[in-house]
Amino acid sequence: MSDAFISYSRTDSAFADKLLHDLEARGIPVWIDRDNIEGGAAWRASISTAIRSCCAFILVLPPRSTESGQVSKELSVAETHNRLIVPVVIENCVIPPGMELQLAELQWISFADHPYDAALERLTRVIKEARSGAPAVSTTDVPSLSESGLASRPVPSSSGG
Repeated sequence: MSDAFISYSRTDSAFADKLLHDLEARGIPVWIDRDNIEGGAAWRASISTAIRSCCAFILVLPPRSTESGQVSKELSVAETHNRLIVPVVIENCVIPPGMELQLAELQWISFADHPYDAALERLTRVIKEARSGAPAVSTTDVPSLSESGLASRPVPSSSGG
């Protein structure tokens, strides 16, 4: 079982790989499709099993992920199984109607608006708290998607990683 599952678009593999490496260096086991689906395995079942068994579902949000049908399906599985969903914003994007309701009230972590290390520290803390069953990190300084306008307007872009 992994503590975190990373959902991302293949075009964002470099960011997903960096995040994977940095989280694992901080003692957080991470599941990612390219590394954890064995040859001959049914990939849809493998992904579903990994989502159901993780503590935190990390949703990497650039425009490519919001346009991906696979990422949307993974988000639905995470929601169905009551996984902690952590939207991670890495660049400007608009949340499509198919994801907007699922993400409307969630807190997000912006790697676009904050230094990478600061955002990584926040993400690490959230995952460790989810793993231990402790209350989630304070949300007073992080707007929800609806408060931030992420659901209805673009998120400012930056280099992110």
